[in-house]
Amino acid sequence: GVLVRFHAIEGATQDATWRIMATAFAVVVPSRNCDALPRVALEAAYLGVPVIGSDRGGLPEITPAIVPAGDPAALATEIRRMVEDPAYRQTVAEECQRRARTRFSETAACEAVEGMYGGAVRW
Repeated sequence: GVLVRFHAIEGATQDATWRIMATAFAVVVPSRNCDALPRVALEAAYLGVPVIGSDRGGLPEITPAIVPAGDPAALATEIRRMVEDPAYRQTVAEECQRRARTRFSETAACEAVEGMYGGAVRW
């Protein structure tokens, strides 16, 4: 079977939280709701932790490891694939990190805002 651990880190600093998250085998976010940008998924991805997510909200923008929301069999299959195929897990981790650091970086955010307002503002 697959061992699942949940870490309670109440009161921990952000740095301590990230150090713990960085050691995770994977972060699973099986959302059924449309969270535009799930922070836990984005933080894990930025740290190079592979993220498994549902096909809701912004998760498909963060990770290639997507399963249908509300489908526990598909979720179990994806988790099993991560466990049994280290090369796949590494590929997902690298892609998650690439997406987080390019699509959701401070620079990307500034460029997006500038692009939105740039055409509207005439100097």
